[in-house]
Amino acid sequence: MSHRLSLAVAALLAVSPIVAQARPLTRPPVERDFKNWSVVCDNGNRCIAESDSDEINDARPRLILRVTRDAGPDAQASLDIYASAPLDLRTARADGRPFDAMAAQWHASGGKPDGDDPYPFRVRTNDPATVAAWLTASRNAQLLSFGDSASAQTARMPLAGLNAALLLIDDTQGRVGTVMALLRPGNRPASSVPAAPALPPAVTPAPAVANLSAVEQRPLVDAVLAKFGGDVKQCAADVEDEMSASDRRNASRAVAISTDEALVAIPCQTSSMYNHTDLWYRVRRTAPFTPTAMNFGENANAGLDPASFANELTEAGYDRTSATLSSKVRLRNAGDCGSTASWIFDGRRFLLNDIATRGTCNGLLDDQWPRLYRRADAAASPR
Repeated sequence: MSHRLSLAVAALLAVSPIVAQARPLTRPPVERDFKNWSVVCDNGNRCIAESDSDEINDARPRLILRVTRDAGPDAQASLDIYASAPLDLRTARADGRPFDAMAAQWHASGGKPDGDDPYPFRVRTNDPATVAAWLTASRNAQLLSFGDSASAQTARMPLAGLNAALLLIDDTQGRVGTVMALLRPGNRPASSVPAAPALPPAVTPAPAVANLSAVEQRPLVDAVLAKFGGDVKQCAADVEDEMSASDRRNASRAVAISTDEALVAIPCQTSSMYNHTDLWYRVRRTAPFTPTAMNFGENANAGLDPASFANELTEAGYDRTSATLSSKVRLRNAGDCGSTASWIFDGRRFLLNDIATRGTCNGLLDDQWPRLYRRADAAASPR
């Protein structure tokens, strides 16, 4: 079964004294579905088109085909195939017709069955001729297979929607009508393709500080509850959470972000099997503490659903070594679809660092999800 979600573009533009504003984009990130294909383009116009099949057949190997292309006149596309079983690229067929898959140009990774990874066999190519051969064979076909597509044991994937996905990538990156287009090439030179938008600069994380003891955490939590207890009660009531006030206080936690300040997380939704939520506050480590509510704007709850409170995060935690606050919303318990967001503390502010999304629940975990937002330090990532 496939589940789809949409992240609000306004998530990139949230501003508060605590969570810094991301620069407005010349073109917002893209997230679209076309039949059996989806497209995600991030704030640097890196685009990923990915196949999806609703077919359920335990005998047939599972496949994901991913087309990735960075923006800019010189960027070439790459192809990745994720498979649950080994593939023989020499058996590739488009609507039953064999074509030269140029097997020698592909590079394998993984290759060992792993109970935690539904796609342990992976091959990748960024050779322009190989990519062109595959896309030429696939553009006018309905089904890609590795062997006889009528066989119940043959790995295959539907191609319906691929052309629309490729066209969206070309349009987003300004390639339509150029010699660099994936779908509708023309005579315009590669030099007419726009440069990739500049990514926000990397954030230098604040230095790690020692963790707080349980004794040090208690007055910080109490200060937050004394000032924001009404919000905590309302948040719990909104989701019909029945945790007692004393248990909620005991489950609350504080973590140091500097020698002077800390974050405090107060539980809100605790009764669900997953997607637990907290309200997050920033507080001084010495009296009078002066707690203030964080503001994650449209990224509250990682942007999945409208949150009752702008300081509400789902399955969130702060890593002191990387000074990173991360949140994840899962569309199902396996955690292979949903959305994530993260912020890095630079010593003054929490700066948006990363947004990822995946609407198809097919086994890929969040480190492999397409990004909607990234910073310059992630520019070399293949995602």
